[in-house]
Amino acid sequence: MNKKITLEDLELRRQKVLSDIRLQEKKMAGTWNGTFSPLKEATSLTDSIARSVKSVLSLYQGVMWGYRLVRFFGGGKRKK
Repeated sequence: MNKKITLEDLELRRQKVLSDIRLQEKKMAGTWNGTFSPLKEATSLTDSIARSVKSVLSLYQGVMWGYRLVRFFGGGKRKK
């Protein structure tokens, strides 16, 4: 049952792990680039306004979620 591990076994394992890491890095980079891809250029005034409104609403929604979470978890207030 006790199999001896050789340097060749370690090198093969190292190469496999490195290839797995590189594959995961490529997947993460694809996900990151897909999530934070640059916006397409606005073709008209209404597109520009719509994008601005969407950005402001997203920012407001994020701030409100943060505020609710802080209030829910106590907001750093110490209980006496």
